[in-house]
Amino acid sequence: MDIHAAVEIAREKRRTKKMTFDKLSETTGKSPMFIAAALNGMHRLNNKDLETVAKALDLDNEVKKAFSRMPLRKETPMAADPFKYRLMEMVGVYADALRERMYELFADDTGRGGDAIPSAIDFSIDLKRGVGKAGEPRIIITLDAKYLEYKEF
Repeated sequence: MDIHAAVEIAREKRRTKKMTFDKLSETTGKSPMFIAAALNGMHRLNNKDLETVAKALDLDNEVKKAFSRMPLRKETPMAADPFKYRLMEMVGVYADALRERMYELFADDTGRGGDAIPSAIDFSIDLKRGVGKAGEPRIIITLDAKYLEYKEF
């Protein structure tokens, strides 16, 4: 079974069992975002967590096997999906500003520093529901990445 089929099966099992990522997070001790990424085929769960999730969702051995393989993160986001498009738009609008702001925040006394990238490996992400000043629902996305400065040689 390929990962795409396993993702669809897990999605359907979550829906029919009314199993949220928060509930799966409680059973594994992992972040709901990590569990969500894993069940979308973008992370691999360790054996213990895979067994826990498989039991909670009643996943068979073929599905478990698909989720145990090393993920291949090679697909580009589908620009037609409105949620993904808006995230790409946010990054497109703010990426240069974020980079320049990072340069300022991490520069040393000589003006050097800040020439770095955020790690996508030593990284965590969270999404929470918030409330705006006018009482409107808000989405709060937090990206927490290790600072990786380019080395001089």
